[in-house]
Amino acid sequence: ESKLNWSFISDPVTKEPFDLTNNLPSTLPCGHTFAITTITQRLQNKQTTCPVCRARIPRDFVPQIDLKIATELSRPPINERVCSIHKNQ
Repeated sequence: ESKLNWSFISDPVTKEPFDLTNNLPSTLPCGHTFAITTITQRLQNKQTTCPVCRARIPRDFVPQIDLKIATELSRPPINERVCSIHKNQ
C-alpha cells in the first residue's frame, strides 16, 4: 500500500498536478519528475539541465512516462480504497 497520495504531486515548473492525460509524469536521470511536456519544451529550447538541481540532462535522453507514478495516479485515492470485505458497507 502506498504511503503517499500521488494525486497531490505536481510538476515543479508549471505547478500543475500530474495526471494520465495532459501532465504525464517523466523522471529525469537525476531523479526529479516533471510533466513530459515540460521536459520536451526545455530540451527544444536547448535547456539541458534539470530545473531543480541543475544536473545535466544527457543528449540522448528521451522523456518517457514514469510508470511507477502513472500506476499510482491510476489508483483511487487512499481515502477511497476499501477492502473487499467492507466494500458494501
